[in-house]
Amino acid sequence: MKLTAEEALATARATLAVADRAPFAALHAVMPRSTVELARAVRERGVALAEADDIAAYLVRVVAALRFERLDRFDENHAHVTGRAFPEIDYRGEAMTWQSQQRDWTPLGVPDYKTRAHIHAYFVAAEKLPHWAAVYRPRGKMAAVR
Repeated sequence: MKLTAEEALATARATLAVADRAPFAALHAVMPRSTVELARAVRERGVALAEADDIAAYLVRVVAALRFERLDRFDENHAHVTGRAFPEIDYRGEAMTWQSQQRDWTPLGVPDYKTRAHIHAYFVAAEKLPHWAAVYRPRGKMAAVR
């Protein structure tokens, strides 16, 4: 993540604003990058604080159930989309665009990554893709996540 000094200060303020919330503290212990992006989503992208708490608690349950061998990679990749609408996602350097991703994922119940329900729909569908197992090496299944 490359930020200007002003963006870094705003990011720090967003993170500090939620630092004392239990769901964010629990998420930070396992997915620090996603925690920061979720805090930014509340401050900068219109995600309601209650929804962000729900997303944070959900992501902690995902991590516990799937027991990723490559949790750091999962955190890095998920932070890229956390709390964003498709046009807000930077796909530079990847063989895709936000338009192609929106076209692929919206019919699967993923119009954005701003709610727990949408993120869950994404994980359930993504789990079936070959890269999911190869990149993250989960030892559990999404069926165990509630």
